[in-house]
Amino acid sequence: MGDPAGIGPEVVLKAVAEEEVRRICVPVIIADAQLLAHTARTLDLQSGYDIVRRDEEFPEQFSDPIIYHLDNITGSIEPGIESGVAGKAAAEYIEAAVELCAAGSVDAIATAPINKRALFLAGYSFPGHTEFLAHLTGAEECAMAFVAANLRIVLLSTHVPLSQAIRMVEKDRIQKTVNLANRELQRWGIERPRLAIAALNPHGAEGGLFGVEEASEIMPAIEASRRLEEINVQGPFSADTVFLRASRGDTGLPPPFSPELVAMFTAKTRVPGSSRALGWDTMLTTSSCGTRMSRRAFGHVGFTGTSLWIDPERDRYFVLLTNRACGGGTIEEMRTVRRAFHDALGDI
Repeated sequence: MGDPAGIGPEVVLKAVAEEEVRRICVPVIIADAQLLAHTARTLDLQSGYDIVRRDEEFPEQFSDPIIYHLDNITGSIEPGIESGVAGKAAAEYIEAAVELCAAGSVDAIATAPINKRALFLAGYSFPGHTEFLAHLTGAEECAMAFVAANLRIVLLSTHVPLSQAIRMVEKDRIQKTVNLANRELQRWGIERPRLAIAALNPHGAEGGLFGVEEASEIMPAIEASRRLEEINVQGPFSADTVFLRASRGDTGLPPPFSPELVAMFTAKTRVPGSSRALGWDTMLTTSSCGTRMSRRAFGHVGFTGTSLWIDPERDRYFVLLTNRACGGGTIEEMRTVRRAFHDALGDI
């Protein structure tokens, strides 16, 4: 039922009355029956469900919702007012739900809203449902997750100040969360989950301009998860776009540019004798890529002699880092070096 001084009683009564809910399950409301009846009368909601007390044998079969009555409100409850009495009652509903689930009496738990301060006033130090449930079940690892349509979102931190959340962006913590998410998604029937990691800083830090956590913590965690655990994880992706892309079925694993856009920018221009495309060089006898690449290869060169070539047919990338300005070489000499470099690698 959640916190008896909050909206939990109203939400629960409205939820179990929904035909959509009743089609997929037979609800068991873990609550105080008297408070639920009072809420139903006040708000003119459906109630009158059968009551099973905690000291009674739990029924093996039933077709309509039932109330599992704890009779645990030991003091005055005022709507909207935080109190240890309300917090203790809410905590005991959670504990009873876990007991029923562990005994096989119920198949799953759906929690109602609780008040974290009320829990604290009642002597509970858990910041939320996630940590409380992990404690009750003896789970060594846990993470909060949201599921909506085709989105499955796992959080690295929960219910902490923002300043602390930033400090929690650590390689080991990220890696453990990635491993946990991958393992649990496989248990859900996803044979090879695709994971996308959101960046912390604006625009993914813009190469360190807006922060260092992406380079110092997130990327090493992603690389370790790929290398050591063979997990299909990518990132970090700018947080303002990753959710939209994931909701469309793109976790960032496919190329960020469509094949049509790549083809448009890498097609040769119609200038006679030119190997240039829109900003790229292409395969031609006069270009610096040598003679071993396919006709679809494209690349770009820099004034100091640097060179980047991509051969999509062979799925190969060629990167040459040089500084011709220091050595005093000519452009033509650098072209000779580039061609020899690409031909040598193309033969491997």
